[in-house]
Order: sequence, then structure tokens, then C-alpha cells
Amino acid sequence: MGQQRVFMALLEPVLPGAFRLAFGMLRSEADAEDAVQESVLSAWRHFKRFRPGSDVRPWLLKIVANQCRGQPAQPLERGGQVAFCRDRCGAHCGRRGGSGSPASPRQAPL
Repeated sequence: MGQQRVFMALLEPVLPGAFRLAFGMLRSEADAEDAVQESVLSAWRHFKRFRPGSDVRPWLLKIVANQCRGQPAQPLERGGQVAFCRDRCGAHCGRRGGSGSPASPRQAPL
């Protein structure tokens, strides 16, 4: 039981960064959570190879990155990006007086 406590004490501070990495690679919260969970299990299985005193962050993040490379990334939601642009940019994206239509076809967001 002592090894598990040591393992979790080392990993807990790194888990938020591991999730951010996985989410950035996979673009899906659920897939990122799965990837981090699988990575933690893999790290536990290979914990005996971890050198005491070494920085656990690069070790775990490499495991997470390798796990993510084995999973397909979700496609980007183009419609969501356009809506985000309209909400954030307003007139700069070519909207006219609240109508939501572009001022000209050339100004329509891609």
C-alpha cells in the first residue's frame, strides 16, 4: 500500500497538465479523461522503472502523449468556431446592426 501512496503523491500535481495535454491532442473531454486514466495505469505498471528523485512530469506526459497518439483526434467543429468568432468579434467579423448577416460575402467568416 505504501508504493501506491508514493505513486499518487507524485502524480497528483501533474494530472491537470496531463489532462490539458490529452485534451489538446484529442479535442474531446471524454477521450482525454480516458487517455489520462490509461496513462496512469500504464505508469503504475512501469513504476518500478521510475528512478527515485527524477521529475515525474516529463515521464507521465510522455506516456500521455504516446497514449493519445494511438487514438484518433475528434474533428474540429467548424460551426462552433464561426459562432465563437461572431460572438467575440461582433462588428469586426462583418456583422451588421445585430442582424447576424455579414456586411458582404467577402467578410463572411470561413
